[in-house]
Amino acid sequence: MEQQDLYTEYRKHLKERILTVAMQAFKQHGIRNVRMDDIATTLAISKRTIYETYSNKEELLLDGIMREDKERKRDAQRYAEDETHNVMDIVCYIYNRDMAEMASVNPLFFSELSKYTRVMNYLTNKSEKDHKEAYSFVQRGLRKVILCRFLTIMLC
Repeated sequence: MEQQDLYTEYRKHLKERILTVAMQAFKQHGIRNVRMDDIATTLAISKRTIYETYSNKEELLLDGIMREDKERKRDAQRYAEDETHNVMDIVCYIYNRDMAEMASVNPLFFSELSKYTRVMNYLTNKSEKDHKEAYSFVQRGLRKVILCRFLTIMLC
């Protein structure tokens, strides 16, 4: 049983390493310019090992994008949990963080995303969901500001 746990832990760690190296390479060189051989060589593993984890480049790319989205969301939530930050602080933080990240990505990465149907479907659905969440978040912030101003006027 312990050996199975070690194997499972090794596989999880390997998957994370593959995702990290692949996403760095995709963003630096463009998706099409990165071969599975390149990722395998960087990690000092066989290409077969990658294909045991990911059946193709699109699956790897999609998993990497989804993982990064979860990390960005956790980061934004941690920032928002600090009660000293108001709605505009949070919006500006997220905007600045995302713009800084985009500035370091090769434009080829973005232009080549359209060639991956599953990735584009995920990004389209995510964009629609994010838009609704952002709108709701800003509306809640505006209601809070209006309520505070109303109470200030009433108490003066």
